[in-house]
Amino acid sequence: MMMSKFTNKQINIILPILLFALAFITKFMFIDSRDICVDEPFTIFNAQKSVLEIIKLPTQNEPNPPLFMLFLHWWMSLFGSSALSVRILPLLFNSATAVALFFIGKQLKDKWAGVLTSLIFILSTYHFYFGMETRAYSMLSFGTSLGLFAFLKLIENPESRKNVILLIVANFIIMYSHYFGLFALFAQFVIGIMHYKNKVFFKKIIIALITSAVLFVPMAIVFIGHFLKFTEGTVVRPPKWIFYIDELIYFTNGSFSMIGVLLVVLFGWLIKRLKYSTEEKKNLKIIVMWWIVPFTAMFLISFKLPMFANRYVLFHTIGFFATIGLLVSMGKMSKNYRIIASLIVLVAIGARLRVNSKKFFYREVKNAVEKVKELKDENTLVVIHPAWANVGFMYYYSPEIFQDLEGFNEKQSLDNILPVYNKQMVQDHLKANPRYKRVVYYQDGSLFIDPKNSIKTYLKNEFTFQDSVFYPQCFFVSKFDLEQE
Repeated sequence: MMMSKFTNKQINIILPILLFALAFITKFMFIDSRDICVDEPFTIFNAQKSVLEIIKLPTQNEPNPPLFMLFLHWWMSLFGSSALSVRILPLLFNSATAVALFFIGKQLKDKWAGVLTSLIFILSTYHFYFGMETRAYSMLSFGTSLGLFAFLKLIENPESRKNVILLIVANFIIMYSHYFGLFALFAQFVIGIMHYKNKVFFKKIIIALITSAVLFVPMAIVFIGHFLKFTEGTVVRPPKWIFYIDELIYFTNGSFSMIGVLLVVLFGWLIKRLKYSTEEKKNLKIIVMWWIVPFTAMFLISFKLPMFANRYVLFHTIGFFATIGLLVSMGKMSKNYRIIASLIVLVAIGARLRVNSKKFFYREVKNAVEKVKELKDENTLVVIHPAWANVGFMYYYSPEIFQDLEGFNEKQSLDNILPVYNKQMVQDHLKANPRYKRVVYYQDGSLFIDPKNSIKTYLKNEFTFQDSVFYPQCFFVSKFDLEQE
């Protein structure tokens, strides 16, 4: 009744604002409930560098394009580098994606489909986590959603120059957020080829893709270099065939949710299959191709070049969620049916939402670092393995050192912090510095890198092992003294 008091134009403004607020508030409540961990510290650390240095980073072994770090650089210059601050930026992109999905659903069918599609996204466990992670994934999802909206607008009105420009802007965001976003441009090309008879539309798509390719030229050589290095090895393992279905199930938060969605879609298809409009069928084909083409391509390539991991295929959920939203809304059905069908889908997905599950990239960095501080004195050496774990360690151990880019390594050394790659580095340092009465060993998942645990074994032989504490999911803090206490 209240909505009836508003005009259609007002509703088109109110609904996106409400969806943005819902996406933002529900995640903001948990924004610092997880420690800064995994790859976040590296992004934050690099974002402290100058604009020119950030732009050059991809040529210096940084595996991602620089766009997100540039945004984060400017953001931190205003709001600092606390966990609360650095996670608001990706959350803004995440919330904007919820709005873009509303307009995608509205473009495909109507406002109801838009709201449903947006809510499915808001209830996604994957996006709940990655939507707050200080990485480029939320920006990539936003770029993908903006690109899909522009693509749908362009096919509706191929004469519009504004739609071409919007698609180019979206492609720029996609390409400079993450290299795997190029698969989204591949999907655009495939869909464009399918519509080659629509000469005006086909011409505009080719223009948009060529312009996007030109804009990517500065990164092209760097991308090829990263691609060649990627072929030499990656932590991502080749997939099994079942992973294709498993990942789609995870998109909807689990098997229970997927079954609920499939039952609603199947029932709707059985009773509405003779009532689909030509426009709905055309739209369904487009959005299915939008995600299934790049998703399948990444899966098949992963057998030779592993890349099929949740964080890398996350942006395919944009077209996937839009597909669900349209399938539930297609056809001419009663308002009551649409309400019931939508509620079943949302309840099925929402019931399996896992907010910051401890099974999903959970790391107790802060507690592990506090334990090190508790054990450390002036005669203590802190050994960190693997060496790159020192960035995440220093974020909590000493924000002052973390923010000192020029003095970072030197000040660690002065504070008796020793990042190491192997046992030999520990041996050499202890032989050169016999003054230490205690060694605290900070292991960050190093049993995978050092399966024989050679560093810990060496320290047990040289010192008296006192204690070891485990901090989920992968931290061990061990204490070794020169003499038994």
